[in-house]
Amino acid sequence: MRYLGILLALILLTARCKPDVKNEADLYSGVPQSSVVLIETRNIEKAFQEITQTKIYLDADSLPLIQSFRDQALALKNLFPADTLQRFLNNRKVLISTSLSGAGKYDMLFLTTSDKDFERISGQSLANQYTFKKKTYAEAEVFTFFDGDHEKFSLSSYRNVLLFSTSINLVEEAIRQLNSDFNFRANPEFEKLYNTANKKDLANLYVRMAEVPAWLKKSIPLAELGFLSKTGKWAELDLQVYNKELLINGILLLPEEEGYFTHAFRGTEPQKPEAADIIPAGAALWLSYSFENAEEYHRNYEEYLKVSESFNRYQQQLASLPSGGKEAVLNWVDTEMGLIYTDAAVKSNFRIAYFKHRKRSLAEESLETISDSSYIEGYRGLILKKLAYENMLPKVYGRLFKGLHKPYYTVLEDFVIFSESEAAMKGLINDLLAGKTLAADESYQEFIGKVPSKSHIRALASNPLFLDLMMSKLEGADAQILERSRDVLNNYRWASLQLNVEGDAAFVNFYLLNEPKTQEEVARQWATVLESPAQGAPQFVLNHGNKKYEIIIQDSDNRLYLVDGDGKIVWTKMLDGPLLGTVTQVDLFKNNKLQMVCNTAQSLYVIDRLGRDVEKFPVKLPVRATAAVGVFNYDRARNYRFVVPAGNKLLNYDKEGKPVSGWAFKKADSDLISKPQLFTINKKDVIVCLSEKGSLYLLDRRGNGRFKTVTGLEGLNPPFYFREGDKLKESELLTLNKKGQMVAIGINGTIDALYLDENNPAEHFLYFDDKYIFTHDEELFVKSDEKPWQAELESEISDRPKAMIFRREFYVGAYSKNAEQVVLFDKQGQMIKGFPVFAQSPFDMGSLKQDGAINIVTSTEDGTLICYRVN
Repeated sequence: MRYLGILLALILLTARCKPDVKNEADLYSGVPQSSVVLIETRNIEKAFQEITQTKIYLDADSLPLIQSFRDQALALKNLFPADTLQRFLNNRKVLISTSLSGAGKYDMLFLTTSDKDFERISGQSLANQYTFKKKTYAEAEVFTFFDGDHEKFSLSSYRNVLLFSTSINLVEEAIRQLNSDFNFRANPEFEKLYNTANKKDLANLYVRMAEVPAWLKKSIPLAELGFLSKTGKWAELDLQVYNKELLINGILLLPEEEGYFTHAFRGTEPQKPEAADIIPAGAALWLSYSFENAEEYHRNYEEYLKVSESFNRYQQQLASLPSGGKEAVLNWVDTEMGLIYTDAAVKSNFRIAYFKHRKRSLAEESLETISDSSYIEGYRGLILKKLAYENMLPKVYGRLFKGLHKPYYTVLEDFVIFSESEAAMKGLINDLLAGKTLAADESYQEFIGKVPSKSHIRALASNPLFLDLMMSKLEGADAQILERSRDVLNNYRWASLQLNVEGDAAFVNFYLLNEPKTQEEVARQWATVLESPAQGAPQFVLNHGNKKYEIIIQDSDNRLYLVDGDGKIVWTKMLDGPLLGTVTQVDLFKNNKLQMVCNTAQSLYVIDRLGRDVEKFPVKLPVRATAAVGVFNYDRARNYRFVVPAGNKLLNYDKEGKPVSGWAFKKADSDLISKPQLFTINKKDVIVCLSEKGSLYLLDRRGNGRFKTVTGLEGLNPPFYFREGDKLKESELLTLNKKGQMVAIGINGTIDALYLDENNPAEHFLYFDDKYIFTHDEELFVKSDEKPWQAELESEISDRPKAMIFRREFYVGAYSKNAEQVVLFDKQGQMIKGFPVFAQSPFDMGSLKQDGAINIVTSTEDGTLICYRVN
């Protein structure tokens, strides 16, 4: 689209040029030898009209870059009479060359045949709009136009060729070319390509592959692009644009005497890639190599290395392998291998390699000879192992598998899967066992049916994750533009690039589909490996800087982690024991910056956003804590009180970690076992805390009895929930007892216990949004004045359900340890499509990025933190 916008700048031409001093020249005589991409179009007006009416273009038209060129082009176009411009452009061949114009700088040069009438009219118009300077260069007059002191563009009409560029260097280089004997079409290889072009298409593109990596590096600075120069010498591509589709077909030249990686596929028949059965539906990029015979492919690959003068280095790498190492990763491979990017958020650690095996037992036995005998792990019915030697795959198969140093591997169906990241491996297994593969994706099946079924090389990109992958390769303003344009770019759902090698050429097919992705109900967004298995549930905490959410989690070594919304570990911090309860956020310094309050049995912590202890903390407790700290913000004045149950005492600290003077509570009748909670009852603050012997203390701010202590409440399972009545005596605290009854405790000391369901005593209880939520075995019940409902998990529910209101809608989730699943339900009791999801620990839920999606965060037994996204 960028080129099409700039094409209108061809109107910036002038008639103040001398008659040509030499004969007329062919347009290709003026193309700079440094050209990377050359575009030929024979009717720019028609091409522009057809393209700008398609959805492919209209979605891209809202991008800042496209907008800028479109607005500039329209402004320039409006300088001239419409009929004059239309007559000039009608059925006129135009060449657009992207060339090196300076040190690391690329610009475009436009070439077309001269037209003196148009030059006269446009020259007069431009002279009224801009200042200009004229100089003679190699017998040609060059005009440079200025907007104030800013150089806008240069142009010249020489030897019947009209030249235009924002770079005067390219105009001058074109003039030199016109005076030389050089002509691109005099090159036999280029002429061969030129003659294959379909001149009926909107445009034909010619690409010099050796120069492409340096050119693209300017736009994608962090990407590894050197391999592109090894795919071929020249490419000719024909462009067709439909409403929602962009189709590019063409030829890639592979001269026999030159070394190109694609030569490795010569003489072997292309195959239909079969790995869709193991590719997660949410994969960002899938790159596959397919061949009739792996041994023949590898012999060709070694021949390519010899021609490209890389064979000696290859032999040196093989010499560093253990005896039989090459055969151990080669002799079992069948007809396909490839690479998968399953999650861009964690960048390269989430690349996964795969190979189709000829026979499972052969693959297992061969890999066993080079495996690390100290590592073997079972995961969801599969055996995970690890290679013992460095860089086995890249040394044998090349740079495609760079970064896979000592990967984990497993055998799954007809494939062996490798990954440097244990989390990536397990995440892929989770997706496959849940049936979330490309093969099961209807949109993919419809898309892939429109491209050639067989290929030697295929790259398949899928949004939205491909955008995340691209953003990881960009820097600064470019990344910000991509982020701002995410919603528009997500409409480009699928893209496929295929190469089929035949002799000294490869057939190229590129297909882009504009089809907004149907909101996937639930998908794994990222996975992060902790240093040890998690203990307790993850918890959402607010980032006061960006107003989005992050995750706090502790592992079995008592290490506390803060993990951001992309799964990146921000910091870790060792605590002196397991957390009791959850973290509470406070604004201790009244500056809208939040800290986290939590406690272990030994200490009271206040930790800032960077993982540092706030001054005066941690406080070493004089008595071991027996429950989680209660954090109270009386009157919202941010003069916090931290109340810690410690045996039969309630310790009360201020925000500087000092004991609060005047705290009147002496001691309970036994150890206090519930987190102190603060309720406002009849406009009065009431602190509630339960003892082991079943005494419920109802205290005021100073620790005195606000109401009479309620006794006889042994076997309760806090926390407490407050149900407010019209009158004080009708207000009650609700909780659960060991019999499975809901217990309603009146402020006046009354105690009522009742079964919410006579046949299903409650095991876990939650009162939320005037709804009674409880579980019995595998059953989840929601009762309210609205429509009550119940639902069933595959096995007993292991933890208290979690409920939330999100965008005015009610949701409730439940976790089953035996079934290894989390399930999410809506207000009608319908399971959200895409659930259950795999989980081996309790979960938390919310919206990490506040982007309209719910996130479920849980973990696995080996310490992998998993985030699911629910749209």
